[in-house]
Amino acid sequence: MKLCSFRNSSASRRVRIATALKGASLDIVEIDLPAGEQFGHEYLSVNPQGLVPALITDDGLVVTQSLAILTWLDAKFPEPVLLGLTQACRVKILEFLSVVGCDVHPLQGLRLSRWLDEAGSPPEAFSVIARRAISDGLATCEQLVHGGTQRFCFSNEPSAADIWLIPQLNNARRFGVDITSYPRLVGIEQSCLALPAFRDA
Repeated sequence: MKLCSFRNSSASRRVRIATALKGASLDIVEIDLPAGEQFGHEYLSVNPQGLVPALITDDGLVVTQSLAILTWLDAKFPEPVLLGLTQACRVKILEFLSVVGCDVHPLQGLRLSRWLDEAGSPPEAFSVIARRAISDGLATCEQLVHGGTQRFCFSNEPSAADIWLIPQLNNARRFGVDITSYPRLVGIEQSCLALPAFRDA
């Protein structure tokens, strides 16, 4: 398998973590987003959306979007299960993923920064929006896992929720968001970073 990835991309890191947890072999193809490589003809022929990640399977299937890739990985490599062993757990994981992936992620990325520049917005607009989105999203995520005693978000084994959380906390620090208000999330982060799959991704 090959993964078209960018080292600082949260979505790419999710896939790198998931693949490592599965113990699957993965060749990384680095796409230079700041240089605009994602808009070149070669990469657009892989992913017409011009985004990372894009997984190219051994039989030539191209899968884009991190949740779609993780769903494919969970089917192809059943152990460990990352999308929940029960329906109840699965829906809580998907709820968590939706907060991070749908509510927060689009408001902290290069696309929004570029669009704001094109619209003539003040230089600080992007950071203000990103910090607000991250703060609100992490507050929601903290409530979703509040009161839990497990090592990870929803069990004593890592799931997709933990995979989505770790890159997001990294982004929070990058934007100067104070994460001390989210003690349960910070504790989960410590459990995750004790595992090489998270540390090395």
